[in-house]
Amino acid sequence: MAEYTLMFRMKIHEGKVDKFLGIMREITEHTRKEPGNLVFELRSDPRQPNTFIGFHSYVDKAAFDVHYNADYHLGNGPGLRECIAEIETTELGSVGYSAVLMNKAGC
Repeated sequence: MAEYTLMFRMKIHEGKVDKFLGIMREITEHTRKEPGNLVFELRSDPRQPNTFIGFHSYVDKAAFDVHYNADYHLGNGPGLRECIAEIETTELGSVGYSAVLMNKAGC
C-alpha cells in the first residue's frame, strides 16, 4: 500500500473568494470523512491575494480515486469551477512515514 498525496495551488477570481471558501468548507467536511483520507488542508498564501494552497493525502491511489469521483469533488460540484482562475496540481511521493499520523497517534 503506497500513500498518495496531491498538492494544489488555486488562484481565485476577484470577488469570488467568499463563495470559494464556503464551497471548500463543505468539500473539506466531506473529504475528511472519506475512508482512506489521512489529511486535507487548505491554506491562504499571504504573499498572493486570492491564492490558496492545499494538499490531501490518502492511504493509496484507490482511496484518492473515490474522492476524485465524488459528487462534491472540485470538478463535480456546482459553482466551484467559476471561482477558479488558475489551478496547478502536483503529485507528491512518500518518504515512508507521515508526521501527521505520528502526531495523531500521540507521538
